[in-house]
Amino acid sequence: AWHQRRQLIEKLHGTNTERFVEEVQKEFEFVRSAVYVEPADQSGWVYYHWLVGALVKSMPASSKGLESTLAFLDSEVSQCMALLDIEPDCKLALLAVVQLIQEKSKLSKASVTEQQKQLCEKHLKRLPEIDPARKSFYIFLSEILL
Repeated sequence: AWHQRRQLIEKLHGTNTERFVEEVQKEFEFVRSAVYVEPADQSGWVYYHWLVGALVKSMPASSKGLESTLAFLDSEVSQCMALLDIEPDCKLALLAVVQLIQEKSKLSKASVTEQQKQLCEKHLKRLPEIDPARKSFYIFLSEILL
């Protein structure tokens, strides 16, 4: 169902239009509800990651667009941290925080605070404890991101 939503949004609105950005932003409310209800369900998180990437790619390259995107990413980090207050062992939320901060760093390294860097480090150390089956993946992520 998530994949079909993605395809429908792209088909109806293209991928680099103002309307596309509006629709993607609306989808965040929908997918946030899904991951709050079932934080361990990977399908909602896969869609969430696509939404983040799609929104970042489609934002205008202007300084206002960059500012807006960085603020959005900060807001999403806060949303994921709120979920982690409720579900501290949710590996998918931990990984989402890392992805959001990584996206922010790609746009503007100077925008990533020291606290956010430490948060990434903390989550990447915690993930192998929660999910030992993917320990090598998390170590790899730590090496390329930190």
